[in-house]
Amino acid sequence: MQQKKEIIKHLKEIANLLDFLGENKFKVSAFKNGAAALKSTSENIEPHIQEKSLTHIKGIGKGIQQVIYEFSEKGESTEHRKLIERAPDGILELFSIRGLGAKKIKILHDELNVTSLNDLEQACNDKTILKVKGFTEKGRQAILEEISNVVKYSGKIRLNQAEKILALFQEQLNAINSVVKSEVTGELRRGLEIISSIDILVQVNDKAEFYKEFSKLYKYSNLEHITYSELSILESYEIPIKILLIDDKSAYNIILFQSTGSKSFLSKSNFISNDFKAKSEEDIFVKLGMPYVIPEMREQQYFNYAPELKINSNLALEKFQGLLHFHTTQSDGLNSLEQMVGAAEKIGFNYAAVCDHSKSAFYANGLKEDAVISQREIVNEINSRRGIKVFHGIESDILSDGSLDYPDEILSTFDFVVASIHSSFSLSEDEMTIRIIKAVENLY
Repeated sequence: MQQKKEIIKHLKEIANLLDFLGENKFKVSAFKNGAAALKSTSENIEPHIQEKSLTHIKGIGKGIQQVIYEFSEKGESTEHRKLIERAPDGILELFSIRGLGAKKIKILHDELNVTSLNDLEQACNDKTILKVKGFTEKGRQAILEEISNVVKYSGKIRLNQAEKILALFQEQLNAINSVVKSEVTGELRRGLEIISSIDILVQVNDKAEFYKEFSKLYKYSNLEHITYSELSILESYEIPIKILLIDDKSAYNIILFQSTGSKSFLSKSNFISNDFKAKSEEDIFVKLGMPYVIPEMREQQYFNYAPELKINSNLALEKFQGLLHFHTTQSDGLNSLEQMVGAAEKIGFNYAAVCDHSKSAFYANGLKEDAVISQREIVNEINSRRGIKVFHGIESDILSDGSLDYPDEILSTFDFVVASIHSSFSLSEDEMTIRIIKAVENLY
């Protein structure tokens, strides 16, 4: 999965470089489509890469296949290297700024010699960017905000991405014989939206045996603490992975509490490590004279919430009866409708609702009217033979004037409609408000 992400990134970079350098538009599109094709497939492509048999994936032509195979073997490709040699240093990082495409980046380079984020930030701060045709004061401020976000979140990933890495990593951890149990801690346990490191508390019955087994899987650096050993994984993950390793089970709950954080929460709780032993994390709260606070509420901004909001609601996956919004391969999802319904049924849901992109979302293969009718037939067929109820929904685009992108006769056929904005983000606050109100007032 990690290799797949790197390949997609590599193809996108080639497409951006080709576009910036003014190369053939068909070639630019080919690499963009190749990246999109890889992203949309849910299958494990690594065996096909090793066997050099990617021909079955639509959108991956022979030329792009060779780039993928070369990148997989060498970590670089001739195509990419030659383009990098022709392009200004640092130009690729400009493509991380939302709203800046190859044409605008080319203009900024030609007129202001902008080749990096630092150059771009300087052009915005001294307002020389306003001298370039097509750039406004509003756009200048938006670019500065984007630069701030890129810098802020550099070396960080979203919660859902971190959870996927954690699941794969823990599966390997728990297969090691010397591991008694493991549990996520730190930012990920607190459920932060953006994660800078994945921290895992691991209890083992024999540290030496664990090191021996673990070193067969990963390279790591080791930092000793009083009550635990910290292992920093040296593999090329998007963010650091740290293992807090203990063989003293009596220290487990203390370290879990302390490593979960946050620092401000620990300070407020007057927690002093190694002051006492605890049978459970809840026991620590009792000894601190505090009501139990679930990890997600241990952030500075939540300290003044009412006590009843800080306690564990016991809300777990098995309490959910269904879910109301998922996409399928008919638009930009990774699994078919049949697969999604099967997964929902396996979880134990009583209902599920398909909600693919609508026709205006051309970039996500949104459903045109005939595809809507076809999908409705599939939904009815699945409902006739499965125990789970499938509802037919759609994620309909709110157009710039506030209307939805299907006529009423199509909208009326859905069980429900999710209305979303995916375009025309530069409207004024008043225009955007009118747009959303009109969409909300739609009968369907």
